[in-house]
Amino acid sequence: MEVTYEVGSYNPRRYGKPWIAKITEWKIGGKPVHAFGASSTYTAEVDAEPGDVVRYGQKDLRKAYGGERCFGIVQADGSIVECSESEAKKHFRARQIA
Repeated sequence: MEVTYEVGSYNPRRYGKPWIAKITEWKIGGKPVHAFGASSTYTAEVDAEPGDVVRYGQKDLRKAYGGERCFGIVQADGSIVECSESEAKKHFRARQIA
């Protein structure tokens, strides 16, 4: 299923294109491994299934580490429910065990 993250209009000199990625691996004590999707001016999309953990956001070009970076869980209707990093990690590991 195609999962989409959309942003409203923005200043392209200040913000980069939106991005989205599916988490494919998350080792204990490590950082998540991302499989990035495609992005255009106002949307980003990735192939994911319900229950997959995704990360999405938009970079603030005026700050070195600024911008929006969120974790979320894909729902059956293709929407994303935002969650914290610890909730995303627990959900990802529970799916790996099952």
